[in-house]
Amino acid sequence: MLVVEPLHMIGGMAAAGGVALMNQGGCGLSGLSGNWSRIVSNLYGLEDGVTFPRMKESEIAFWTLLNSSKSIETVLGCHVVDVSFSGEGCISLVYFDCEEKEAFSVEATYVIDASYDGDIMVLANVDHTSGRESRNHYKESLAGVQVRDFSAEESFALQNMSINPFYSNGTLLKYIDPTPLGKDGEADDKLMAFEYFVCLSPTPTNQVPFDRPPGYNADDFILLLRQTLALMSNGQYPAGPPLSYFGDVQCYDPIVKNNTGNQNCLFCCGQGPVNSDQPNMNHGWASSDFKTRQRMAEDHKYYIKGSLYFLANDPRVPEFTRQDALRYGYCRDEYAENGNFPPQLYVRVSNRLKGQKVLTQNNIANPRTKEDGVAMGCWPLYVASLLVCLIVAIVPGTNLNTSDQHIVSRHVVSDGGTQFSMKNEGFFRARIGSGRRIVRNTNSARMRNQFSWYDVPFGVMVPATSAQARNLLVPVCISASAVAYTSTRIENMFMDLGSAAGVAVASLLRAAPSHRKNSCPELTVQDDVNITAVQDILSRVYKQKFHGPTVHYQPQSAAVRSG
Repeated sequence: MLVVEPLHMIGGMAAAGGVALMNQGGCGLSGLSGNWSRIVSNLYGLEDGVTFPRMKESEIAFWTLLNSSKSIETVLGCHVVDVSFSGEGCISLVYFDCEEKEAFSVEATYVIDASYDGDIMVLANVDHTSGRESRNHYKESLAGVQVRDFSAEESFALQNMSINPFYSNGTLLKYIDPTPLGKDGEADDKLMAFEYFVCLSPTPTNQVPFDRPPGYNADDFILLLRQTLALMSNGQYPAGPPLSYFGDVQCYDPIVKNNTGNQNCLFCCGQGPVNSDQPNMNHGWASSDFKTRQRMAEDHKYYIKGSLYFLANDPRVPEFTRQDALRYGYCRDEYAENGNFPPQLYVRVSNRLKGQKVLTQNNIANPRTKEDGVAMGCWPLYVASLLVCLIVAIVPGTNLNTSDQHIVSRHVVSDGGTQFSMKNEGFFRARIGSGRRIVRNTNSARMRNQFSWYDVPFGVMVPATSAQARNLLVPVCISASAVAYTSTRIENMFMDLGSAAGVAVASLLRAAPSHRKNSCPELTVQDDVNITAVQDILSRVYKQKFHGPTVHYQPQSAAVRSG
């Protein structure tokens, strides 16, 4: 078995991207993700429970899992560029280009495309999609362009901000989409915002100062300044906002500080309309080639590094905000080989398979238990956006799963005259599934464990027909509507689906050993996988959970608000 990774660091967002496996919802970890947590915990002298370690320990845990099998070879720094077929729907060769070695190809009996962009799936011309469906396409109330503001979070209007969107010469400020705001509910090709989850430290001895990025122009960040001044003007932050307004500062599990003496924190998301997320810069990402995506990633890097440098150093920024930003620096003990900056851009959503089954807002959790379920989705309950200060749970027979979509685009809108305002479009945190009733319950952690899960069926990672690709499984860019994917896009669930894909392939190879000598197998992933047998191995051998959570421990770090 060969694993090919385009970065020089494994683990994706769970290591190279800075988030580890803290975004797990209320279900805890099981299967390989549970093993990962135990390995990490042992590195800190604990038996279990660590979900947000330093990324270097996270990567060690992933290497430990890979090295536990002598049959796995791993190649870093190579990305897929093409595929070829040897029969109807049979991917026979996958071609790779590399940064530091010669290009090569791999002959494979079965292929698992675990990339964030579904690159093999796309190159193989398997049916897929990207962007947002219209509200009518699957009859989803959350689909398409979202004009209304779901909450004050990330809303200019509901935070009472009047900001001039133009430079003095009349041109739009940087980071505003010049195209008109779409019509409510219509489809488009846009993706929710990407960002880098940088590691920040308030520990002076563990800090690398915010550096001035190449090509830095302070005027690129006037929008940040005007937001800051608006917050002072409307009385929300009379002295200026703290850094945490522009991006949540979510610190690693306490054991990290106890073990290293350093406080390491994740900087992401934020409550401000202008924050560490940056919409508009990923337009066209899903259909772009590798080099174009690299340029887009550099644009994201410039934005976050420039924002932090600007907030900490520009004399126009109020003293309080500058001094609060200067309390932090990049973590010296993270990503040393990459300038203390994460190598993995958070691609929240890209291409998505059109598979045997499609998860939508309406069927993702209705029913919650699915006969062919092989993993669980369990993204956290966001109470604030539903009913302020109410601890909520659900009654039997209903559902309280949630979806989480970040800003998709930022526009200027006119009142029809000479007045203009800014509008962030696409943001929502909302319940999805069949439930309607909200009731009070003080034991919220127990209720989250009991109710905020749903089975993810095997069919969402299988191409619709064997004629398209008979030997391909897609456990990350799964078959889901844009709305449903806002809930399924979590790393531990990807690990569980990846485990299910691996077990399925192993079962097919055992059923027909001759496949090992033939790159075009007769047994297909569509028709010949024994789901019951796969479920049995996942549960019995790997202790992976589906059909409802039975793991109840919670992360040691604070609850995650957004990802």
